[in-house]
Amino acid sequence: MTLQDGSDDTANVTDSSLRMRSDTIDLADQSLVVDISDALSERDKVKFTVHTKTTLSDFQKPEFLCASAARGVHLAP
Repeated sequence: MTLQDGSDDTANVTDSSLRMRSDTIDLADQSLVVDISDALSERDKVKFTVHTKTTLSDFQKPEFLCASAARGVHLAP
C-alpha cells in the first residue's frame, strides 16, 4: 500500500495507444481485484492509494514483482 501522486503522462501518448479496444470482463471473477480506497486532490495533482490482489500466475513472475514493488503495488498470492 503506497500513496501515489498522479502525473500528467500525455506527452507519452502514441498513435498506437489511441486505437479503440473492447474486452468482455466477468465482474464476478476474483482473480484480479483492484481497490482505490481514497483520493485527495491538491491543485494540479491527485493522490490515491491502490490495493491490488491477484491469483494470476503471470503476475507472480520475478520481473513483474520487482517492477511492482518499485511502484508500490503489492500482490497477494
